[in-house]
Amino acid sequence: MRYDAENARIELSAAELAGAVSGLELQLGPVAPGRLGGGGADALRAFEDGLASLPSAARDLLAANLERLADPARALKIAAAAGDAWLHRAVYAFDGTGVSVLASALDSNFLASSSAADIAAVFSAALVGEPPVIDSDTRLVLEGRDVVTLVAAADALRYGRLAALSAHKQYPEGLVSSEIAARLAESMIDDPRWSSNLLASVLPFDASAFMDTPTVELAMARLAEVGLFAVTERDGALPAIYHPTDAGLVTLHAIAEAGGRVAFTLFEKRQDALAYESVLLARGRGMLLMLNVAPEGGGMAPLSSGALAQLIARVSEA
Repeated sequence: MRYDAENARIELSAAELAGAVSGLELQLGPVAPGRLGGGGADALRAFEDGLASLPSAARDLLAANLERLADPARALKIAAAAGDAWLHRAVYAFDGTGVSVLASALDSNFLASSSAADIAAVFSAALVGEPPVIDSDTRLVLEGRDVVTLVAAADALRYGRLAALSAHKQYPEGLVSSEIAARLAESMIDDPRWSSNLLASVLPFDASAFMDTPTVELAMARLAEVGLFAVTERDGALPAIYHPTDAGLVTLHAIAEAGGRVAFTLFEKRQDALAYESVLLARGRGMLLMLNVAPEGGGMAPLSSGALAQLIARVSEA
């Protein structure tokens, strides 16, 4: 462990973090970060050795923040990127008395107290640029699988165009479901340069495990029904081809070519049940787009600057 007194934060290795729950005899709640706990005797020994190296003030900070993270009332899991150069991954824990953050970078974990202002700064660093040209809160209601498929379709179109560019071929004009399913199959790879991977990193389930080609085919048919794609129907062995409409291209470009993106899942305990909402925010050219997935369904909407501010306030409220 290392203590950064200037920023009041503690750096822990993966082993030290895994041994912290046993070392402090903490009880994990339903929305505790997955990185907590699960360590054996070696992890416990690593935690105890690291704890011995800390000053007393750092030990108090460590214990207080780990206790909050172990059983928060709400938890916000967030991953953010600006272009390909900036990434922030963290879990924020709320318990009514304050906010704690557990951030990760490479093989290290950083633990500290936090605030609503700190969380808002993460969103702003990735999303706040020129005012959006499309300043509307019109909502498109979708199923959760449709939203995941739409994000993967944006990446599949981008992938096809990059491949065509490198091979000096014509850009693809449409997509087939197997191409989209292939992107979802790779979405669990830790690569935030792709929107589907960034969203997958915060989802409370593995989208690649159940989003096979037939499932994607059904979702693409629903996306065509709401006007984002036109369809060249299946003909014998030839698969259906989905061509983005003008409205679809605006949406796909906003997702795939975004200058800044933030993905997060907000977990909350409700009367012995666990609720969640997963969101991808993408700042495209002239539009800030929100896509959300929850147990009851999903949706898509362009966000105004005011609506973004309200969203940030809602998820960062202590």
